Amino acid sequence: MACVVPTRKTKRPKLGFNVFGLDTSNRIVRCHLIRHKLNGSNTDPANFAPCHQDPTNNSWMWQKVEAKIAAQVDANNPVLMGVKPVYTTNNPRPDLIVVNAVGENGWTCGRTFPT
Repeated sequence: MACVVPTRKTKRPKLGFNVFGLDTSNRIVRCHLIRHKLNGSNTDPANFAPCHQDPTNNSWMWQKVEAKIAAQVDANNPVLMGVKPVYTTNNPRPDLIVVNAVGENGWTCGRTFPT
């Protein structure tokens, strides 16, 4: 869970740890569950899960949810967001990532992404 007010404008520092299930040879990367720009931790391993770089990490998460949340926050509408990785097997990579957000003004957004 994160309350996003305001968005971060600083560049994300390099990550100094691995995530169980990371496999860059197959483009499985460390995905922020709550993006650094949206005030997600860049140092807490609990804020990361392995996922495919494309399209989950690059396209879907940003275009379908995170950019919309950032736009709400930048328009002075604080947003509470929750992100939940869903595991249905013993695979260290979650099968789904579920994102829900609600703005102080009643705006809502929810999406489910395969990883």
